[in-house]
Amino acid sequence: MSPSSMTARLQRYPVNEGYIRVGPLIEVPKVLQEKGINSVEIIDSIGLDVTLFSDPENTIPFATVGRLLELCAARAKCPDFGLLIGQRCGPDCLGLIGRLCQQMANVGSALRNLVLHLHLHDRGAAPFLSVEGNVAVLSYSIYHPQTEGSSQIYDGAIAIAFNMMRA
Repeated sequence: MSPSSMTARLQRYPVNEGYIRVGPLIEVPKVLQEKGINSVEIIDSIGLDVTLFSDPENTIPFATVGRLLELCAARAKCPDFGLLIGQRCGPDCLGLIGRLCQQMANVGSALRNLVLHLHLHDRGAAPFLSVEGNVAVLSYSIYHPQTEGSSQIYDGAIAIAFNMMRA
């Protein structure tokens, strides 16, 4: 994808403050169904339409993600629900940001680009990269620490980061 087409796509699908792209959550309805849970019922109960999960470029309020994952974990009796969702995500779930990272010449460049550009995908948390010698630490911090379901979000984020490193 050329830089101009990437810019056009980002302008067409902006992510507003406090929102995140649905990409990492696309598998939520499927995982619920696999666990024998009615996904439409759960998604409707927090005021969302299940069709939101049909396009990874759709956006959802970050706080709603936490509530959704927490509710899914409770209903499915699956405390690692966020981790299960994150395990199914690779770089592609981050859209253009994930594809950009895959094009980098090395892991360091990929991580720096992830940190510099994740705000185009996620406006509810921020990544940080610290490098000292041969050790790099990638972290992810939710803006509002009292966000419901933050442990589910963090579990999903670490799984996505792991899959990105593997890719």
